[in-house]
Amino acid sequence: MTQPQMEIRLAGGSPFFGSSRTAPVTFDVSIANTSPIPFSVRRIELSTPSSVEFGIYPAERLFNEAVAPGEQKTMSVTATAYNAGNARMSPTEPLAMRMIVEFEHEGKRWREVTLSRGLD
Repeated sequence: MTQPQMEIRLAGGSPFFGSSRTAPVTFDVSIANTSPIPFSVRRIELSTPSSVEFGIYPAERLFNEAVAPGEQKTMSVTATAYNAGNARMSPTEPLAMRMIVEFEHEGKRWREVTLSRGLD
């Protein structure tokens, strides 16, 4: 089976912290099935391995989203961003993300891990 193409985008731009140290943030995860075999997306897990201005608390969302051969689907995952101590209300640092996506086909599961740098 060919590895699915995966892309993550920060929906709505960088979080606005205002006077708080946390803020909600939504990510759009696009998954394209480049193989001739259908599969389902079962789970998406997001985290920030290292950041200076802000990061997110690890977030996970369960899915049962079928992706047919040649099809691309976008799924949203909401997380809580935290201000890592910098006084900025709107951080400018590009976010580095780790994304783990769990797939399933005919009862067999596997995971793909990606690291994205410069996400903003």
